[in-house]
Amino acid sequence: MEVSTSFKNAVNKSEVGKVRIMLKDSLYIDPSFGKFNAMFALAKNMPQLFDEHDDRGENFKPQSEWTEDYGDLLKTQLIANFSQERLEHLKKVVQYIYPESTKPQTPQYQQPQAEHYQTPQYQQPQAEHYQTSQYQQSQAEHYQTPQYQQPQAEHYQTPQYQQSQAERYQAPQHQQSQAPTTSLVSSSFKNAVNNSDINKVRIMLKDSLYTDPSFGKFNAMFELAKNLQGLFEEHDNRGENFKPQSEWTEDYGDLLKTQIIANFSQERLEHLKKVVQYIYPEEAKPKPLPVSQPQPQTPPQNYHNHNQQPQHYPNQQQHNRRREEPPRQDGLLTVLARSVDKKLQEVFGGQK
Repeated sequence: MEVSTSFKNAVNKSEVGKVRIMLKDSLYIDPSFGKFNAMFALAKNMPQLFDEHDDRGENFKPQSEWTEDYGDLLKTQLIANFSQERLEHLKKVVQYIYPESTKPQTPQYQQPQAEHYQTPQYQQPQAEHYQTSQYQQSQAEHYQTPQYQQPQAEHYQTPQYQQSQAERYQAPQHQQSQAPTTSLVSSSFKNAVNNSDINKVRIMLKDSLYTDPSFGKFNAMFELAKNLQGLFEEHDNRGENFKPQSEWTEDYGDLLKTQIIANFSQERLEHLKKVVQYIYPEEAKPKPLPVSQPQPQTPPQNYHNHNQQPQHYPNQQQHNRRREEPPRQDGLLTVLARSVDKKLQEVFGGQK
């Protein structure tokens, strides 16, 4: 995995503080540790990279107590005491609290069904069926027909549908889910705010931008911390202006992350937020459903919806087509054969 030039420069200049911050942040940006491993390979031989371990008055907690709250605490402790023991422990905690985060977690009541649908005995016949040209052709033709698209378009244009969507987005449940909530804030952060531990608060705020690029967690945390005296510093330029959007890269983001720890100004924080949203765009953000004028969607050819009515299956479609087809036109030979057969019946039938 490619390492940013900001990190390479920090290593080459023996800027231990910057190197430590970037290493720590990489654990949360990429919980598979691919980025961390590439960075650590460059930095591991730096003199004084690691501190001698201190236990900060407590031992590491057992796995049963590994939570996001505990992870937040470890992140701040690591900056104060960057020991090999603390780094290895944080890596284990990160992998535990963010386990294969791209995979959905199956509720207990769905477990038997999930296991069944994962078996080769189930998947193989299904895969073969949905890959057949007959099935794919029938699905593609169905979703392209005016009979399918027209009702869908009309449905999304109806006042009843639009009203239901408008009411949904106005509902307290929806608005509450969109609003900042203290449930996103760890007790470690709350304690840091209550104790006016400015350094911890700043580190946790910065880290939240990368663990949740939608800024839901950051907004909830900032609501608690925004009135802390001394939270922000007066902005310094650090010898350069902020770069234009055309130069916003992960490399530039790494540089800003280290600069904001040295100078936690409102200007620098707002700029970092813009850069984070630019270099980690909309993938993690939920898309709201359209309220007005949605367009009918055409599913891909291998799409199948188990909730659709039976008429979408190939055999039923063929049956429907046969019912709708006009009577077949007999060919000339068939007409002649029937005529000859009729004459023979008349002749031989009359001799009886």
